[in-house]
This record gives sequence, C-alpha cells and structure tokens, in this order.
Amino acid sequence: MQTDNFRHVFSNGRRGQSRRVFVRLHRSSHYRRLLEAGIAIYEYLPGLLHAKTITMDGTVTLVGSTNLNLRSFDLNFQNNIIFYDDAITRDMADRQQVHQQSSLKITLSEVQQWPMGQRLWHKAVATVGPIL
Repeated sequence: MQTDNFRHVFSNGRRGQSRRVFVRLHRSSHYRRLLEAGIAIYEYLPGLLHAKTITMDGTVTLVGSTNLNLRSFDLNFQNNIIFYDDAITRDMADRQQVHQQSSLKITLSEVQQWPMGQRLWHKAVATVGPIL
C-alpha cells in the first residue's frame, strides 16, 4: 500500500469509525500497523477474494478493479464506480458480511507472536508481490 492510502486507513480507524479489511498474504507485512490503528483484518479462507468494494454510511458503495497503489491508478487504466443508493449499499454490505463469516479475524496479539522467520517471509512476499 502506498503511504497516503495507509494514512487514510489509519486516520479512519483512529477516529473510531468501523473499518474492516479483507486481505491477501502479501499485505501481511502491514498487519501490525493496521491493527494498531484500530483496523479489523480478516483473511478470506475459501480462496482468492479479488473484490474491491467499499460501503459507507449505509448509502454509498464503491465497486471497481483498482488496487490501492499508484500502478492501478496511473498505469493500468483501472476503473471504479460509485453508487449513491441505499438498496445497493445494503446488498453489498450483506455480501461483505458473508465474506467476513468465511474469514479468519487476525488479532494484534497473534501478529506480535509471529516468529522472526514468519515476519521475514511476510516482508519478502510484500517486496516481490507488486511485480508478480
């Protein structure tokens, strides 16, 4: 994740807003920072969850193909669409809830107990992940 994206996610978590993030393995090097900022992290267990969705305030839904990095914004010509619709947002929030029920919640105490080898592995995967 880019620094500006982290800043936005962290500030929202610190303001007490409810934030849940469903992640892939190569982002696990950032788990500690996210958890310390009050962000709930879930690893989706059934397989790859490639959805990029955001629901806000029961009214706004964002759906798209854009990852939160400069490559997606500047080079890949990816797109998102915003819906201002209570029904669509409710349906998307329900789908997100189903994803959450199929996910493992990661806790700060778990991450703090990761052995050095596991932490190094996560950092290595994070380093090469963007080029894969």
